[in-house]
Amino acid sequence: MSIIIECKNICKEYGDKTILNNISLKFYSNEKIGIVGNNGCGKTTLADILSKEKFNPR
Repeated sequence: MSIIIECKNICKEYGDKTILNNISLKFYSNEKIGIVGNNGCGKTTLADILSKEKFNPR
């Protein structure tokens, strides 16, 4: 399988609250993934970053 998306050390903060802290991911072709977690834990923020809607490198 080949890597189709690779992200390293993703961080996101809103004010003084850290939402994502050094998240690293690899997605492979033909792989099914799911992102689960509590409300407010950063699922939508991660999806937005992966879709480049909110990408803002440090």
